[in-house]
Amino acid sequence: MKYLVYLTPSVVMTQYLEAQRKQRADAIIAVSNNEPHCTLMRIYMDEKNESRARHALERIVSPSLELMAKDLAVFHEKDVNTLVLRLEKTPALANLHQKVIDALRKYICWEETPHILAAHEQDNQRKNAYTNYGSVFYGDFYQPHISIAHVS
Repeated sequence: MKYLVYLTPSVVMTQYLEAQRKQRADAIIAVSNNEPHCTLMRIYMDEKNESRARHALERIVSPSLELMAKDLAVFHEKDVNTLVLRLEKTPALANLHQKVIDALRKYICWEETPHILAAHEQDNQRKNAYTNYGSVFYGDFYQPHISIAHVS
């Protein structure tokens, strides 16, 4: 089963995201039904580990942090273009991300986790991130962002 560990943006940042959607309405193909969020980790795990994973997350101590906007960008993956608000990768945010992925990595269900993309198989650093955390976008490759919409 797929689980998501995430942070929610402030009301002001959420209003900014909505304004960006309205401003670019002509180019938008789809908008997620999920509330705006910054993913710390997406993990596929067996439901029987849910309470253990939750307990591991509850033990993480982190100072309160504020998500800070960096700039707008478009992420290109497969045939999808996603307009995102990139966030500052502050030491506090990077540290929290690392604590989360370290706490949950032992619960990864590799049978459910999507396989590494061919584009990353020859990159040993990306392959190592995938092997350790189930994603080529974690650890040093973490790019905190909030998805705004899929665009043309």
